[in-house]
Amino acid sequence: MMGIMAIAGLLILGGMIAFAIAFVAYCARAGAAAKRAGELEVMLGHLQQRLTELEGTPGPDGSAS
Repeated sequence: MMGIMAIAGLLILGGMIAFAIAFVAYCARAGAAAKRAGELEVMLGHLQQRLTELEGTPGPDGSAS
């Protein structure tokens, strides 16, 4: 009976460790994705600003595009 309880305890401990590793990996991935999303938002803002600047610039025929 003691052997079964010891094995069950080790299995539970192993499961908890596996969960912790997976959770840390998930959080790291989510953090990296959030950082990339923030960088993309900044880049999109720069592109929109540049397009706004270009829209006001006269084209080759002298008219604004």
